[in-house]
Amino acid sequence: MDAYAFAKQDLFDPRGFGERLWYTDKRSVAYGGVGLGLGIHDMLKIGFLYLNEGAYNGQQIVSPEWIDAATSFQISTNNVIPFLSDYGYFWWLGQAHGHHFICANGYGGQFIFIAKELNLVVCSRTNYIGTSEA
Repeated sequence: MDAYAFAKQDLFDPRGFGERLWYTDKRSVAYGGVGLGLGIHDMLKIGFLYLNEGAYNGQQIVSPEWIDAATSFQISTNNVIPFLSDYGYFWWLGQAHGHHFICANGYGGQFIFIAKELNLVVCSRTNYIGTSEA
């Protein structure tokens, strides 16, 4: 089963996700780490899934051990993004004003910020597609 079919069956449809776009390669295989476009409410659902250690609406979707591994230090980014100094598995790690946070950072300013100790999820979504200006 490919990544899109798995996500549709086990995450998107059971959680009531709306329309989505997931770019594919030449063989129609969804890119695993990039190219997923979700609505803001669905981004919040993912944020709350991670905030709640893999549980959503009282159901364990992802193991707490995976959430911990994915949101723990794996590599240093050498501050390629100044406020996101480290990286887990698909999650950026940072801290500001004495609070640690994780961030899914998408194209054109889209993001999901999660500050567990503040019980906070903040999302932003744009329709930015670049500019044709030279």
